[in-house]
Amino acid sequence: MMKVTKLNHIKIREAIKYLISNYELDEIDDDEIRLGNAKIYIPFPRESITHTIDEFVKYIDEYSSLEIIDNTTVKTNRFTQKVVLSSAKPINYIYDEINLEYDNLNSIKIRLIENPILIGLAASKIGVYDKYATPCSSYHAVEIEYKSQHHRLPHTEEEKILNSYLFELSFRVKDAIVYSKISESGYYDDYEEKSKISVKLNDLMEFNDGMQLYTKALTTYDTEIVFIYFYKIIEYYSPIVSRITSYELMTKKLDSIKTQNLTSDFLKSIFSLAQSYNLSQSDGELASTVLSECVDVVELYKYLPSTIQKKISKAVQFENGSIDYSFSKEKLLAISNLIGKILYSTRNQIVHAKSNYQSNNFECPPENLAELNNFLSIATYNIIRWYSRLPTHLK
Repeated sequence: MMKVTKLNHIKIREAIKYLISNYELDEIDDDEIRLGNAKIYIPFPRESITHTIDEFVKYIDEYSSLEIIDNTTVKTNRFTQKVVLSSAKPINYIYDEINLEYDNLNSIKIRLIENPILIGLAASKIGVYDKYATPCSSYHAVEIEYKSQHHRLPHTEEEKILNSYLFELSFRVKDAIVYSKISESGYYDDYEEKSKISVKLNDLMEFNDGMQLYTKALTTYDTEIVFIYFYKIIEYYSPIVSRITSYELMTKKLDSIKTQNLTSDFLKSIFSLAQSYNLSQSDGELASTVLSECVDVVELYKYLPSTIQKKISKAVQFENGSIDYSFSKEKLLAISNLIGKILYSTRNQIVHAKSNYQSNNFECPPENLAELNNFLSIATYNIIRWYSRLPTHLK
């Protein structure tokens, strides 16, 4: 085990000074880097974490090249660390029960690590921590180490090899190991004053399966699975929406028998209504049908990702930004239909294997899927409330 020696003492001390100056670390006692020490306490905000001298020294030449990507990944010249968690049991249990290391003996090593120093520095740098989510010890990470900067893989190749490693790890521990983010806990510190939101309900909706799907969506980490649960809510209510709309149109049509003679054209119109009903239930139309009937698209439009708003504004020909009630009924319907098409296309992209899926360029970009899920969380809640207001005979 490496220790602090006369040869590395100055280098370690200079590295600590650099980290304190550039990564919001607290001051460190000189005794912590005394000759002969085999461990060092790194003073992250809210915590001091013990690391071996071996571990600390390994990253010394990397600290100046540290790059933070999307609050999920930290890269340096020779290292990549990505935050991971497990879906069932805590990730620290998995870390304690298996040491799965990939080493191709030439250029790359991959392992699961605890207390990742580079992630801790990133969290400290961007200020994403609190007393419940400390910057270093809160995380486990999958780490890829390159023999040299010249051995570093292109981004797509690196993602593939890391995903293969997570697959092998997931298989061995019988638990899904997935990527996560550097984030605060969501709990407020004692010194942070926050007014409590007070909500009084006059009634509760009668429970139905759509609510259960909604709850499942909120308890899932994977954005694609979250999307599928929200989309299943639309699928769940779509037959009811189609049926009600078609019943209303059919009733109006049959009422008109009293005022006109029965003709072949009239009978054709009956068949046309039936065909329209079948079309509204088709997979490609159901999202548009539900959105146009159950939600206020003017109110919800602002929650769509900006990339989708731009696509819709270009297609329907209005200035990008908010929409309002001065829009014609036809234009609002066109907007609802496009949102439905985007949802359906995104659903298809997720559920079909990439090897046999052909894009129609209406899919939500993966980086915007979490934002689209936020839109769906509001839209599907409104759909559930719409259903709850229906009279019993229409449910």
